[in-house]
Amino acid sequence: MTRQYRPFTVRGDGLNDNAARHYEFSVLGMLHSFDAMLTTRALMKGFRAAGRDVLVVPYDFSDGDCNAASRSEWGLFPNKVYYSPDIYYPGGDCIDPGDAGNSAHEVLCHELVHALRRGAKTWNEHTKKGDEERLAIMITNIFASETNKPALRKNHKGHDPEKDPALTTSDGYLSAHRAMVDLFVRQHIAVATDLSCIDTHFNPIRAYFRGRCAPAWTPAAFQPGKNVFR
Repeated sequence: MTRQYRPFTVRGDGLNDNAARHYEFSVLGMLHSFDAMLTTRALMKGFRAAGRDVLVVPYDFSDGDCNAASRSEWGLFPNKVYYSPDIYYPGGDCIDPGDAGNSAHEVLCHELVHALRRGAKTWNEHTKKGDEERLAIMITNIFASETNKPALRKNHKGHDPEKDPALTTSDGYLSAHRAMVDLFVRQHIAVATDLSCIDTHFNPIRAYFRGRCAPAWTPAAFQPGKNVFR
């Protein structure tokens, strides 16, 4: 059985009936809750603008025991997210109290950033090596900051918290990764505009727009290289 929420189709592939039902309702509940948070609401709007459906299915453990994945594949749903929330529930094997970015909601947020970029066809477009993971971590850290998480994730090598004081501030992170942030803003101006309005302690997108909401851009009004705060 499949269940849908906006551009997302959730399907408990490989699970028995009861487990599949539990999985589908768990993921649907998380997607519903994402509409209540500003960071993930911006991503949801990005999916609607891209006009690409996303299939969410249980994680297949092909990339290790504690992971999730976003992939482009052939078929009815070329944009797929492999994700199982239960392995990231408190007390599970994939949770360490000292880690950052590995709650069930943060892991799904991370994969949705990847899926959004795949759906919008900006994945690996003009990015440098490692930027796709850095972008997903940056936006998930904005989400973590919005939800009052005590730590921000450092990098994709694990879930260690960032301890460099400069990189835990919006201005410091922007200074270190301005080219990447600038590219994301240009590629996803509508999403970036929404993200810029989130006034929380870590938000390099807001810092990019000098600590305020970006103007309400339209595709016709936005020209690369112009109309961007410096």
